[in-house]
Amino acid sequence: MAAIGYHLRLLPLHRGRDAIAWAIRMHEPVTGGSVYWMNERADAGPVIAQDWCFIQPGDTEASLWRRELGPTGIRLFRLSLERTALGCLASHCQDEALATWEPSFSRRRLEQ
Repeated sequence: MAAIGYHLRLLPLHRGRDAIAWAIRMHEPVTGGSVYWMNERADAGPVIAQDWCFIQPGDTEASLWRRELGPTGIRLFRLSLERTALGCLASHCQDEALATWEPSFSRRRLEQ
């Protein structure tokens, strides 16, 4: 049985646990969400659907989640499930040359 997941970035960028925090910390103007086929590697499976949004000045992880990334995830999951029901769910492999991995902020806090 296959499973799909939702990552709070435009994969393959910022794989890892604190993707929103890294996007804000790096002062990126754009972020987004990705629905992907889960596999044995974290956030590395083929991408089914993606969408982007702007990061506004003053955004926090919570505000960006509530305004953009939460609703985007619901919409992308719905779209993916509808396409699955119709038998036309396509995906594309992530470009490993573009992949980045960011460490967890909570782990870094624990190590200090």
